[in-house]
Amino acid sequence: MHKPHFIHHDHDISLVIISILIAAFASYTALDIVSAISANRREIKKLWVLGGALAMGIGIWSMHFIGMLAFKIPGVPIYYDVSLLVASM
Repeated sequence: MHKPHFIHHDHDISLVIISILIAAFASYTALDIVSAISANRREIKKLWVLGGALAMGIGIWSMHFIGMLAFKIPGVPIYYDVSLLVASM
């Protein structure tokens, strides 16, 4: 029977922990921002929703990007194109 070949890889645990902390902080921040909605006028509520959405979206993007930085494959250099990186955000 044919045994599948797996690429050996590793993770930088400190970056994984930072990624988890960023996700938790972004979630808390978004919820805290959105909780201010009931305390404001209708016109300002849209801005609070936008702020909460931006906090959550940037937090999720940052968490995933740092997770990608944590992933290492020995002998395989990984490069990021700055313009694509900015566009993805």
